[in-house]
Amino acid sequence: EQSAVGWMKEKGWIDSTFRELLKRNDVELASKKVPFQEDDDPWILRVDNFLTAEECDALLQTRLEWEDSPALSAGGDFEESVKVWRTSQSAYCNTTNNEWDGSSSSSCDPINSVKQKIQSLLSIPSSSIEPIEFVRYGPHQSAGLHDDMPVHDEWMAAGPRALSFVVSLVEDGVSLGFPDLEWTSIRPAKGQLLIWPNVWSLDVTKGRDDMQHEILPSSGQENTGVILLQTWVRLFDYEAAKIR
Repeated sequence: EQSAVGWMKEKGWIDSTFRELLKRNDVELASKKVPFQEDDDPWILRVDNFLTAEECDALLQTRLEWEDSPALSAGGDFEESVKVWRTSQSAYCNTTNNEWDGSSSSSCDPINSVKQKIQSLLSIPSSSIEPIEFVRYGPHQSAGLHDDMPVHDEWMAAGPRALSFVVSLVEDGVSLGFPDLEWTSIRPAKGQLLIWPNVWSLDVTKGRDDMQHEILPSSGQENTGVILLQTWVRLFDYEAAKIR
């Protein structure tokens, strides 16, 4: 019987930890399917004011070099995974050189602060957190139905993407739709964090089949676009696995 796997200290860590988070005044359940009915029910938590308005504005002022976002996974099998295209742009911070990609004049301190907040919220090792991705959606841009755990993740040295994190940096942002959760649709406010699991709490090596979601376009931010931060926490040490 599975007990500790990776940084998760015990079987059922996701359920027990998310229940503890819900006791906080700034955390609420965002999914329509209410957990507590049985183990491994789906969770989407919303954390208010995870970033302050000032922190969001500072991140929005950073110069970035945007590129077309890569395709997403929509399941499949070991032989061939199904790809879903998104019409957004992405950018990363080059924390190794302590510079923003495309700019030699700006520090990575703001994004490192976001990573530290994620680490502190769930008491997880920073080395398991993937580089934080900036994603920009212009008018009418979207992402099709996909999941955050590609089919080959179960065999990755760093393990699967156990948890997903999304933070909106603007007020009138895109919506995230989860069809299998009674068509839950969530539009996070500026500075709000969304968290959900991509694996089962009772077997964190296996991907969930009910957390597929899509990004629906925003009606606002016509000039600057809608900008999100997103990242994922791997089950094992992502940084060490990448070096190998």
